[in-house]
Amino acid sequence: MVLQKTLAAAILLVPLPTMAVAQSAATVVAEDEAASWKAYYQQRAADDYELTWGKDEQPLRLRSKAIVNWTNPLEQGQIHGSTFVWEHGGRPVVVGQLFSYLTSAGQRSYCHVFSTLTDKQVIGKRHEEVFWQPKLPEKTDWHAFKPAITPAKNPAGRRLQLRRLARQFEAYTEEASRGKRVLRLLPEPLYRSDATLTNYDSGLFAYVVGTDPELLILIETDLAQDAPVWRYRFVQSTQSTTVAALNGQEVYRYEKSQANPGAVNAVYLSRHGVETIPAQLSAASR
Repeated sequence: MVLQKTLAAAILLVPLPTMAVAQSAATVVAEDEAASWKAYYQQRAADDYELTWGKDEQPLRLRSKAIVNWTNPLEQGQIHGSTFVWEHGGRPVVVGQLFSYLTSAGQRSYCHVFSTLTDKQVIGKRHEEVFWQPKLPEKTDWHAFKPAITPAKNPAGRRLQLRRLARQFEAYTEEASRGKRVLRLLPEPLYRSDATLTNYDSGLFAYVVGTDPELLILIETDLAQDAPVWRYRFVQSTQSTTVAALNGQEVYRYEKSQANPGAVNAVYLSRHGVETIPAQLSAASR
């Protein structure tokens, strides 16, 4: 009891400015570490992956920065990662996530997730070896809004339309261990297509846990058409069963029990344990 009182008195004697400085220093260290991991994932995306599109295998361009850097507070293992978009001619074709989490061995499991945003052939190579070649769909994954919605004449008007359209959807995941978990729509798109394009516009929105995208929706329009309209497609981003509804009507379902996300031909590819990397970035960096 005397020892406890002595320790308590010692803690009380620590000057508040000293405690504030210590907390500030810890915050700076955490921010520096987070920034370093962002740079690490960015480098891996640029150096390790080569993606092509179409029968003639036209190369896709990695957008210069991640569209979101995220964490998931509800998952174990201090999971964090970054989400990237590969484009062709300023249009999004592939979305990929690179992330890692702590393992019981005190290291990090490096993982990647890729989803196609097109009905055309995509081929993904990692270190010059094909790791992903999603099968072509039997029918298109694009859906038109009903009634059809004509895009606004200017980018600012189309931005407002995109936000309104995305808000019409609701999404949730289902897990035996967790039950139903409603996903939160981020109010702004993670991605907008190249602003210099005059014949195309799109926005990629995320339904998240924490800041981790579990489901994405791409809404786009081809302004070169005689009568352009908005259309949408969902982009899976978790292995959990996922459901989306439009105005109360189910319009999308990914059934975990019927999926094989580790297959080379999966439209939604998800592989954990691609590599084991050190827990400390200084050791994991190249």
